[in-house]
Amino acid sequence: MTDLLTPTRDPFAGLDPFGADTDEMAARFAAVVADFTPAPAPTCLGCGRALRSARSIAAGMGPTCLRNARRRAALLAGSFTDRQIEAAVEAVEDGAVIPAETPRVWLIVGSKGDEIYTTDGAVCDCLAGQNGRACWHLAATALVTPAVAA
Repeated sequence: MTDLLTPTRDPFAGLDPFGADTDEMAARFAAVVADFTPAPAPTCLGCGRALRSARSIAAGMGPTCLRNARRRAALLAGSFTDRQIEAAVEAVEDGAVIPAETPRVWLIVGSKGDEIYTTDGAVCDCLAGQNGRACWHLAATALVTPAVAA
């Protein structure tokens, strides 16, 4: 039988039943949960498969999808300027193109990193997109969406 006054390894020991010191309790809880909560597996932006190699995780795409994206970049040369294609490829490689919860909608981090633009491949909510012009956000969406180039 254990004595109630002996120190325990319980991370929540010492907290009163009324929730005092809730900030410390939340920090302890987060530390305990972090020990056994698995990190979400990174997935390919192109096909959704799990990524395992460090190079693929850094690029956000597997080797096949990245190769196909580079091929699509060559096909986009007639629709976008070279600068837009370079910015789009850089955004995809940097992981700045994020799938939204809605299918076929993408969130794209702006070039300065302070804005997030929403696009579905046809329209973008950036200033250029609102004025009906092609922007590099649309090019980035075309790189990660196979149906656009097909």
